[in-house]
Amino acid sequence: MQEIIEIEEACASGNHETVVSMLESIDSFDIKKEAFLKIIGYYENKSLFATGYVLSFVKWLIFNRDYKTAMEYINKCRKKSVAEERLSQLIFESLIKPDETFYKEKFNKNLRLLRENNILFSEQEFDFDQIKKQLLIIADYQPAIPESLLEKVNGKRPLLIDIINVEFINNLLNVNYVYLVYNDVKLFYYMLLFEDFSGIDQYIKQKRLIFFLGKEKKILEDFFLNSSTITPAFCLGESINEKYTEIINEIVNVREEKHQSTLRALNDIYKDHDYRYYRDLFAKGPSDIKIMLITSDKTEINQFIVRNWYEAFLQMGYQVKLVIESEPYEYVCNHLICDSMNEFKPDIVFYINFTVNDIFHDEGEAGRNILWISRYRDSVGSELYHAEPGYKYNNMFILPVALEWEEELKKIGVPENRILSTSDGININIFTKKEKINKQHACDIVNVNNAVGSLNFRLNYYLENITNENVKKVILELVDELKEIVSDETVIFYLPNSDNFIDRLNKRIAHYGGDLTKSGKIYMDNFFLHIMDSLCRATVMEWIIDSGITKNIRLWGKGWSNCEKFKKYHMGVAQHGEELSAIYRSSKISISDSSWALHERNFEIMASGGFPLIRYVQTPEVEEMNKITNHFKENEEVVLFYSKDDLLNKIQYYLDNPEERERIAENGRNVVMHDFTNIAIARKTMEFIGSYYRE
Repeated sequence: MQEIIEIEEACASGNHETVVSMLESIDSFDIKKEAFLKIIGYYENKSLFATGYVLSFVKWLIFNRDYKTAMEYINKCRKKSVAEERLSQLIFESLIKPDETFYKEKFNKNLRLLRENNILFSEQEFDFDQIKKQLLIIADYQPAIPESLLEKVNGKRPLLIDIINVEFINNLLNVNYVYLVYNDVKLFYYMLLFEDFSGIDQYIKQKRLIFFLGKEKKILEDFFLNSSTITPAFCLGESINEKYTEIINEIVNVREEKHQSTLRALNDIYKDHDYRYYRDLFAKGPSDIKIMLITSDKTEINQFIVRNWYEAFLQMGYQVKLVIESEPYEYVCNHLICDSMNEFKPDIVFYINFTVNDIFHDEGEAGRNILWISRYRDSVGSELYHAEPGYKYNNMFILPVALEWEEELKKIGVPENRILSTSDGININIFTKKEKINKQHACDIVNVNNAVGSLNFRLNYYLENITNENVKKVILELVDELKEIVSDETVIFYLPNSDNFIDRLNKRIAHYGGDLTKSGKIYMDNFFLHIMDSLCRATVMEWIIDSGITKNIRLWGKGWSNCEKFKKYHMGVAQHGEELSAIYRSSKISISDSSWALHERNFEIMASGGFPLIRYVQTPEVEEMNKITNHFKENEEVVLFYSKDDLLNKIQYYLDNPEERERIAENGRNVVMHDFTNIAIARKTMEFIGSYYRE
């Protein structure tokens, strides 16, 4: 290009004024950038650093938002000992000053978000005016994160040093929680100035992102020595990496010594908790028995259910303690649970979906002897399958919600007299019939569930943990086939069986030279059941909407708006509890389409005075005794639908016959109030466990 040739000639002649004039006359971004690079390169070839040209180049790059190149040359300036004050002033004048109000608002908004969520740990603070005076864009500004690092972080919690790129952080947050430490506190405040936290605000509010500012070792110790905190798996970042690794290792050692001491104490406490101990204990009254219940504040439904059990045990006269973890539901905070056990010394521990093996890992008397109630609301956990050899927990009872899971438990050696299939009872102080209808929630048809709208979320959740791209491809192909299968209405009324799905998956994976492991089959069994649940429930609502029987339909739960057909009926997410009860009471018909015969949603609807229209699901023989019609008289206390036509006919009939609808609803409510309250279920459970020790 002629302009570049002329500039090179002007540089060679030493005509500085001509060079500047020619640069100013170039309009094309690409040509001007190349011209600057030629000029700077010309002086570098002569072992000279053209500071003036470089600073002009940086200013021009910032103005044109080419930050990557700007940072490259800022670093060159720093290596050539160009004063950082001079660089900061240049950046301020070219970037901040033209739109100072915008940057100040962004800075203060980000800082306010963090302060409101209590995740800053430091005494050091800077405000906008202080930061803008010593402004410096940091070169460690990676736009992407290597796959190798993502794999390293997946399932492990990293501690990162001096990372200021929100996109980089966001990629990590997609696979795990993140701790961020800032050796140079100014780096953190620079990030607040240049980055937009709105894209990760949900992680901040969930405490998935924790910031530590400064070098204060005590701040780290106070945080990580808390038994409810999971320590980071590794440190990432060059500056002071060694120092922080040393600090974390020291903290981990202290925590582990404390934990081992707690385990020794627990083994001593529970060494004599044998069959005879619990036989004598159950001969006493509830006031002599201590029960500790565990849940996570990251799971709304399971937390609500555990609180119901807690309230029931409390009202029955037991000594109870509720431990609420702050960790995500899929993690188990062993240190907090063991510390709580050591303090409370419970006779019984109650935990949803987790077993004693998750806490004690087959070690010591405490794990073998404690009376542990594991409540399974999802399919039987894979950790039970690894409890080799056989089933070795002396006093663990399993409470699955589905009777068919009993067979799986028996296969791995769980004694039949320590398995009780039962529903979760409802709290009648919350789900109660109010005579006054809430007009805000009144409608003909309501459906409350998260399964339909969360189909893509569930799909992505499972796929995130699969690293083999060929396996992902096969799974997506099979999901498309499942969508076709569900279009056959008879499929909707049969309990999904994953055997055929897993068999087809295994055969297709074999084409790529792979094979599903035992734990992989369990994982894909869960995947299949969740995806089929979403697809079947979506199909039921499509039938209702397409029928045109009524347009007065309301859908509550996460993600319905993701489906075009459901979007206009979506009301948002209902708060579990009194709002949900008001929704059920104010709706003429509540569609209940879970594959669980005795899902607590049916009881919540009935207790609230609502009318559930329940999908009949044909189940294996083992489930026959678990039919809802074994507990409720059909068409007198409960109404089921058996096909698409049956569903639509019954909707029309019960909308046209409100008196009969109300009569059946009241009859069903009476059964629930007698047999399916949280106290009734808790009493049934304790009688079952007590009978084991009276044998």
